[in-house]
Amino acid sequence: MTDMALNEMGRSHVLIAESSNAQIIRRQLEELHLWNGDFQCRRIIPNKVALPVSLKGDNSQALKDKWPSLAVEEMDLTVSKKCQARKTAPSCRLRGKLQLKLKEYSLSDLWEVVAQCLNCKRLARHSTIAQNGFRSSQVKILLGKDGEVTHTDNGVKYSYDVTKCMFSAGNISEKLRLARLNCKGEIIVDLYAGIGYFTLPYLVHAKADHVHACEWNPDAVSALQNNLKLNGVSERCTVHYGDNRELKLTSVADRVNLGLIPSSEDGWPVAVQVLKETGGVLHVHGNVTTNEQHNLQTGGLKIHHGTNNRECTTVVHSSDLTSNNKPLHNYQFSDTNCFDKLLETRDSNLDSSPVPSLDNTSTVSSACSYWSSQVQEKITVLLETVKGGHWSVKECHIELVKWYAPHIMHVVLDLECRPRVAFVNNAN
Repeated sequence: MTDMALNEMGRSHVLIAESSNAQIIRRQLEELHLWNGDFQCRRIIPNKVALPVSLKGDNSQALKDKWPSLAVEEMDLTVSKKCQARKTAPSCRLRGKLQLKLKEYSLSDLWEVVAQCLNCKRLARHSTIAQNGFRSSQVKILLGKDGEVTHTDNGVKYSYDVTKCMFSAGNISEKLRLARLNCKGEIIVDLYAGIGYFTLPYLVHAKADHVHACEWNPDAVSALQNNLKLNGVSERCTVHYGDNRELKLTSVADRVNLGLIPSSEDGWPVAVQVLKETGGVLHVHGNVTTNEQHNLQTGGLKIHHGTNNRECTTVVHSSDLTSNNKPLHNYQFSDTNCFDKLLETRDSNLDSSPVPSLDNTSTVSSACSYWSSQVQEKITVLLETVKGGHWSVKECHIELVKWYAPHIMHVVLDLECRPRVAFVNNAN
């Protein structure tokens, strides 16, 4: 801010007060909403101070009633720093320019003005994710020729078209967690690869030997293939384009990633199919819902499950939770920005940022524990049906990735799945 801006002057009504009482009177003015915060106080003689006041509405009478012996005058004062900051803020500059140009220019000129005020070259309108099975982006370009952007998370580059592919910035904590794994010597199957959200951290940071990345959205596949080259890991990844339920791989994976919400249950049979005969680890994503009001009325919790990407709800009563009330291990919240500039609307994608919850730790822990036990039971049945024999499925870790919405948690459950014979041999 320039010196000239710091010395900007303006006209205001003032209340003349003794210096010794000035601070007390100022606090009272603020409490009564009579203070004019657009201006600074001014010392006018050694023992007198001019306090800026607002005379809107009935304020003049309120001042006379409260301080009948103090004079109210009008004089020039220095504009406050807070007021100057408001005047130079992008929103204020934008509002001023729009008022002057709105009737004069076309809509494209309007977005040019917005871009100038926001100091950017491209603008897009954010929107909800399409419910078309592909979770396609519905972002619309307002200014600029294309939606191609490159976003960097933890040293991994993600290049994609914002009008075609979604990007869930709220998943950063899970990407960071997977990046810390040691996957050397492992073969990984990522059943819902997208543009490489988890595939790339496995390859770049966790150093997996090879990743089989499954994706059926053609735009996401194109971006994924480009991102593999961009990060120099394309030789260690095989992209399987199409419905992962038709995947021909069998018994190849040390680890399977099931990164789909609200439920990845449609992929569980395939995950079991591709897991090695000696077993491995499943990272199962899902939404778990808690509802305090419902708990008070019925003593129950709501657990998300589903097939064909449709959400269902099961009511779980507190009596079912007492024998398996394990603590939730980690709470991690993250938020990043991934576009050049987005003019966001109120219906922006809930995936993009965490939402605070009103639920207490006990409710969250109980809901996650119950969901974990249900997943373990279903995965055990699938393993023994598909692979035969007896299997042990145990929880290694539960990660709360983000609050998807109030009372709805995006959770990842790590399950170690081993044939029971292998567990017995390891114990010996």
